[in-house]
Amino acid sequence: CGLSTRLSESLLVTPCKTRHVCGGKLLPDRFDCESIQPFIPQPFIIQNDLVIADYGKGACDRVDEIIVNARKSNCARIIVDPAPKTDWRRYAGAHIIKANYIECRQACAIYGGPLINPVDMARFLSSVLDCEIVLTKDSDGIYLSNGAHISATFNNAVDVCGAGDTVTDAIAFSMSKAATL
Repeated sequence: CGLSTRLSESLLVTPCKTRHVCGGKLLPDRFDCESIQPFIPQPFIIQNDLVIADYGKGACDRVDEIIVNARKSNCARIIVDPAPKTDWRRYAGAHIIKANYIECRQACAIYGGPLINPVDMARFLSSVLDCEIVLTKDSDGIYLSNGAHISATFNNAVDVCGAGDTVTDAIAFSMSKAATL
């Protein structure tokens, strides 16, 4: 189950994600079948933006090398969606880290920062990690390390899986069109 992709001469298999529908409604459960596989980065050139979504599944075990290589190739922006429960120092050199409230709270606990106010958390993490922080907080919206707050618009969401990925993609797309954070 899953798609096979050839990267760096090794065969990587994507996870198989199974969702359930009952009575026409999507159930909140999901069953994933996957294997964690290491990815060995090869030298590359990136001339635009690089988005790194680290799910903690092995593909970003050497994310520091990926970021260094991207910076050497004059990558415009490196945007990271960090793995849960990880030390964010591994993303040194990234321009933007986009994480949810719980992930930011865990990072603040590691570095001795504030644990409640999202603006204070984003500012603190930005100063410690020398990058912009985008903190998402469910129906409260998005908080930026520059102090800005983007309110959420209510929507009757059926499924919120992938919402964080959508925010990361929207940031990358908007910035590629010369929008500011």
